[in-house]
Amino acid sequence: MSNRLAISAIETVAAGQHGVFSEEQARACGVSPHMLWHHTRRGRRWRLTAARVYEVAEQPGDWRRPLMAAALSLGDAGRVSHRSAGQLLRLDGVRPGPPEVIVARGRTNPEWRLHRRAALPPDLTTTDGIPHTTPTRTLRDLCSVLDEDHLEMALESALRLGYMTLDDFERLAATAGWKGVTRLRAVLDRRPPGAPATGSELETRFVQLVRVLGLPDPERQYAVVLNGEVVALLDLCWPDAGLFVELDGGTHEELVALRRDRQRQNDVVRLLGWRPLRFTWTDVVERPTVTGRIVRQAHLPRASAF
Repeated sequence: MSNRLAISAIETVAAGQHGVFSEEQARACGVSPHMLWHHTRRGRRWRLTAARVYEVAEQPGDWRRPLMAAALSLGDAGRVSHRSAGQLLRLDGVRPGPPEVIVARGRTNPEWRLHRRAALPPDLTTTDGIPHTTPTRTLRDLCSVLDEDHLEMALESALRLGYMTLDDFERLAATAGWKGVTRLRAVLDRRPPGAPATGSELETRFVQLVRVLGLPDPERQYAVVLNGEVVALLDLCWPDAGLFVELDGGTHEELVALRRDRQRQNDVVRLLGWRPLRFTWTDVVERPTVTGRIVRQAHLPRASAF
């Protein structure tokens, strides 16, 4: 194979791997050690990004590139795990950061978050082409590295996405002797018995805000039924107080969604006579004191709210 064809072949492989490739893959495509050295000199087409892994300078990449590089570099000697696996699974409460991995042996990249174990988790799953720990194992690992609020966000999204059921979490919490079990039990104790998953990270954050206020837990995903037909599904509400909350996340920025939600809100006011509250991400996350004051005042008995 000519040099040009070998380069084209390995860069085609990289294009399907978030812009990275391993030395082993390069050899399989006909790239010689000399070619690898030549094209990784300063300003050339490839750059060393992890042990025995290279990135193609001209190929675009995102937050998944370093995770793919870590997976290729580790091979069978480690696992992409913890927050990195949670990010791949799109769990709430997990923020971008350096690759986080489990290893049983060998040297690793000093920029990675490292967890050493006597044995590696046997099962893997793949997301966006990147192998990582399974959802069940990932949630268990997150119990040891996230605080209770962020773990609650991850748990609610795992329920919402169908990765685990509440029974799965209860069984996991009943298994003693592993790091993070106490934190998981504390998060499960927060949940109202039998409550469905929240509808979004923003809803979870609002529930946490309400909890700090000392107010009762709002009902989640409340169905408003008229003549046997569900005419509205409310994010959160307090039926006894005649109060419901609608939260505007990303999709609500679209005009069609905004109009639909306003119509739903008007229907609930018209049919039930309940009072609406509407908040955005900024209200809940960046202005919790002001938002909390509004919610507390609205939750007061109507006669004392004025």
